[in-house]
Amino acid sequence: MSTGKVIKTKGIVLSEVNFSESDKMLTILTPDLGRITCVAKGARKMQSPILSASQIFAFSELVLFRSKGDMYYINSAELIEAFYALRTDYDKLEAAMFCVKFVKQNVCENQISVMMLKLLLNSIYLIATGEKPIDLVKNVFLLKAICILGYTPNFSSSDDDTAVSGYSMQKGELVYRALENLDKSLIHLSYDAVIAIRYIIQSDLKKVFSFQIREDVLNEIVFFNKIYLQAVEVNTQ
Repeated sequence: MSTGKVIKTKGIVLSEVNFSESDKMLTILTPDLGRITCVAKGARKMQSPILSASQIFAFSELVLFRSKGDMYYINSAELIEAFYALRTDYDKLEAAMFCVKFVKQNVCENQISVMMLKLLLNSIYLIATGEKPIDLVKNVFLLKAICILGYTPNFSSSDDDTAVSGYSMQKGELVYRALENLDKSLIHLSYDAVIAIRYIIQSDLKKVFSFQIREDVLNEIVFFNKIYLQAVEVNTQ
């Protein structure tokens, strides 16, 4: 990307920090520039035309200026969605914050992030509207996000998934009952959990949330995510 140019893109605000008396420093996820740091001049003023677009979770059409020093500045912003419902429910806010923090910590600058942006927007929308249980959205987001980052667990289908005992962290694949006692790194998973995890991994982003599961199966996915993320050292703090 050439410097000193005007750039049109879209983006969602991942974090905001006050910067001087009237400005903000924003971290924004865009589809084509990846995660960028951007100065929003005058964004703290009540009459600022970019006030609402400079708040966390705000998704907007952006016109940016990239200086010769590689710093981005917001020239203008047209708000598409603010997700205001997140601010009225602590559980929703906490889950959405988890998602944006994960993206901020794990998506690099100048990394094409179309899929991650779509996943994040879909997840925050479902959290805000309450169309799906919060814990389900959060953990589907987490598992799909690590796949997008290149850490997809191997859940290749077998001739008899009912014989699967769990996922071996040591081997990086599913393990069958006949071998389970030989593997100390095994994460025990039910048949339904294996099918659900495989669906999340293999589904496109339009369909990844299009399923329902029992609470006990969701608990298995939560536990799998926790152990798997520790192993691949993806940042979730």
